[in-house]
Amino acid sequence: MIKSIYSTALLVCLLSMPVQADDNSRVAKLRHVVQQVYPHGVPKEVAKELGPVDALVLQQWLKAKPMAPYHSNMLQLLGVIGNDQTRLELIAYIERGEGPIDMHAFSAKLDAIMALGQLVREHDDQQAREYLLVSIDIETWRNRPLSWQVTSFTEAGLYAQLARQASLALAQVGN
Repeated sequence: MIKSIYSTALLVCLLSMPVQADDNSRVAKLRHVVQQVYPHGVPKEVAKELGPVDALVLQQWLKAKPMAPYHSNMLQLLGVIGNDQTRLELIAYIERGEGPIDMHAFSAKLDAIMALGQLVREHDDQQAREYLLVSIDIETWRNRPLSWQVTSFTEAGLYAQLARQASLALAQVGN
């Protein structure tokens, strides 16, 4: 309980800190990493420098609309940082939302599925592996309580794309 309160207080302090271009704070550095354009994804050596406190900040940023353009980078980072909380956040990210979403938001959901594969590869996360294994079945997606849709896909096409992405995520770990 005390650890949770401490983590929350630390996160509030980190998020409320003013971020300037020349600020050397941890949050400013993290914001810089997140806002970069990486043609081949966030470099693993950059991601490996981050830790649990950074994961807490990233999880909060995933819920902030102004940070939506950077969700893909944040999701990749969470996949490398990896812990039980990041797995839960990745799954929640995939499943949350309501109504139609645009292709950018859908692409980020696909990136979250790939980040679960990173959790398996980097941290041997068996619960992430199990989520992905059941997710290669289209019926699993049909039975999940997804309240979002992509207007350019039929329901069957959407579920097929999600199942395909789960297969790709498992393939990157050799399953």
